[in-house]
Amino acid sequence: AEEADGSRIYDLGQNMAFLFELRVKGACGQKLRLQCAENWKAGEPFHPMTNSWCEETLSGETECFVPKFTYLAGRYVKVEFLQEAGEEKPEVLYLRGCQISSSVERTGEFRCSDGRYDEIRNLIENSIRNNLQHVHTDCPTAERLGWQEPNHLMAPSIMYTYDVEPFWEKIEWDQCDSQYPKGEKDVDHGAFPHTYAAGLLPSIAPRYARFLVDGGDGSFWDIIPWGSSLVMGLKERERFYGEKKDAGDFYEFIRKYTDYQYEKYLSYASVYGKKEGVCFLRQGLGDWGTWRKEDNSRENIETAYLYRNLLLTAELAGRTGRKTDQKKYEILAEDCKEQYNNLLLKKHPVTGEWYYQSWESDDDGIVQGNQAVPLQFGLIPEDKKASVEKSFLESVKEHRFLAGEIALPYIFRTLGELGEMDIVHDMILQKEHPSYYRFVEKGETCLPEFWSDEARSRDHDMMGSILEWFYRYVAGISSEDGYSSIRIEPRLPKALDWAECRYQSLTGLVEVSVRRKEGGRLEVSCRIPANTVGTLEVNGKTIALTGGMTCRFC
Repeated sequence: AEEADGSRIYDLGQNMAFLFELRVKGACGQKLRLQCAENWKAGEPFHPMTNSWCEETLSGETECFVPKFTYLAGRYVKVEFLQEAGEEKPEVLYLRGCQISSSVERTGEFRCSDGRYDEIRNLIENSIRNNLQHVHTDCPTAERLGWQEPNHLMAPSIMYTYDVEPFWEKIEWDQCDSQYPKGEKDVDHGAFPHTYAAGLLPSIAPRYARFLVDGGDGSFWDIIPWGSSLVMGLKERERFYGEKKDAGDFYEFIRKYTDYQYEKYLSYASVYGKKEGVCFLRQGLGDWGTWRKEDNSRENIETAYLYRNLLLTAELAGRTGRKTDQKKYEILAEDCKEQYNNLLLKKHPVTGEWYYQSWESDDDGIVQGNQAVPLQFGLIPEDKKASVEKSFLESVKEHRFLAGEIALPYIFRTLGELGEMDIVHDMILQKEHPSYYRFVEKGETCLPEFWSDEARSRDHDMMGSILEWFYRYVAGISSEDGYSSIRIEPRLPKALDWAECRYQSLTGLVEVSVRRKEGGRLEVSCRIPANTVGTLEVNGKTIALTGGMTCRFC
């Protein structure tokens, strides 16, 4: 398109991280300026996500420009001619964008009878590719920082799709390098007197910048689901790629972080002016990106993460021969669990079922994430688990998710484990937000940052955890030990007739094909790698699988 001022706007057809190649002919000394935007409509002003540009000075020959020190990102490129008045414009012979990403190999393929799933998958995969750069970036357009939370929340979705084992190990060491050492301290001069001290794993790694002001919405520098990516990301790496000898190398970094957060937990009352003896974490962002106020879930989410970290620290201590530490963290975890349930687990006045209420909230509403996170983390007393599951299902009865990036994967996992596949199917295909398919229908080619048609960034992968559900619950492929032993338990939503999946695991190719037969029974054809063991759960039966052989069951 040509603008009134003579500039031209090119549509690359795909929002992406890219290097441009511009071939142009013009007079010596003439200049061109290039800017990118993710969103633009004909007749409207061109608004780049960031005020950055590339400027080229022509030599008088036909020449080709490619940026040498950075990459751009967006879908639309504006070429502005900076010639003098009356001067003939240069001639643009062609402009193209070449998508760039880290050199990770593809490992997963998923297809099903509903083409909308493929459209959603493409949306998310494009965002993943664009954000796997020098670090796992938040977005390729603006900060390009290694915000840490997707490195465990999105780990399964990414690991089913790409082989990122060395990338994730690099991310883990970036976190370790960024940890506050003994003697380092920062003070947050915002609404609450946070002190950032030895042991903190900051929210971004490497530490290219500091975000030290809590304006009342939470600290952006000390957020436990972000810092927890070291221990939780390591756990996901072991699930997909097997237990590594280097796990013990991370123990001291993890221990120091867990100790740092536990001290924060104990100082909750003094920092926030609460009743003495009440302990929570709340300095972070809660369920970031939710439609509800994040503040309604802050104590619930942050403290649940502390409990999970205490358990994982105890587990790693035991595996590496630190039996005294193992016992210590198991006791702290049990104490945290007891207080969490004493303060947050309530009986609903209408349904009579147990549920987790948002701390200090007058709202009896059953927040989805506040149920799903403790269900997945094992916080719930066994005699109340079934009741909390009922409360969770009550919260999703409209078949709509109301969650940010933290709770979202746990909601999908909980629904998958409860066999509520139809609910997830309806959730992701809603016509209005929050919905994945809403983005497809609005013409997005990547996954935006928040559940909004006007999201700030149009290229974040942080909300893309539905990919895990495709592979782990629809196709049913999972492992806890790097695919030495494999479980296949496909579950088709009623709206799907078939699904097919291939996953190139560390031990070899896993293949699953599932079709619905008359009467609702599933016919499954599957193959697991040689020298592995596995089980197939289908139609209420458990069948042992033989590695290296294709098996068919109905």
